[in-house]
Amino acid sequence: MAHEHGEVLACALGHAYLCLALTFSGRHAEAAAGDVAAERLRAIDHFNGLVALDVHLGYLHLMSGEFDLAIERCELGLRRLGETRERWARGYLQIIIARALFFQGSTPRARPRPAVPWRRSTSSATSWARLTAWRPSPCWRYGSSAVSAPHG
Repeated sequence: MAHEHGEVLACALGHAYLCLALTFSGRHAEAAAGDVAAERLRAIDHFNGLVALDVHLGYLHLMSGEFDLAIERCELGLRRLGETRERWARGYLQIIIARALFFQGSTPRARPRPAVPWRRSTSSATSWARLTAWRPSPCWRYGSSAVSAPHG
């Protein structure tokens, strides 16, 4: 509809958010709309849209089990951001890279560990960390191409 009315920006961003919606709904093969969004955002040189798309596609590759591609896409986004002071997208790109490295098990610190045990004497900061701690699901294994959503 946006395309029919000549709304080039709305059309390009619509494709980017379609990619994200398909990723979140688990329809990863259909999320290839990201390629269309990338072409359209590049054509109008929309910096914020391209960075957001780097986040979307990095997350798509992460959830598809394509950890190397997730890291590559997020590094592209970080290079695109360069020396800007933008923090939100940079944080998302960095956390996607961290999770991809975690799933790859490429460093000793990336090995899964049990969550912090609950104790009455636990400080409120530690309690909050425990409640928000991410733990892999029991069916998750190194080298698996299918990664389930985090369970807390």
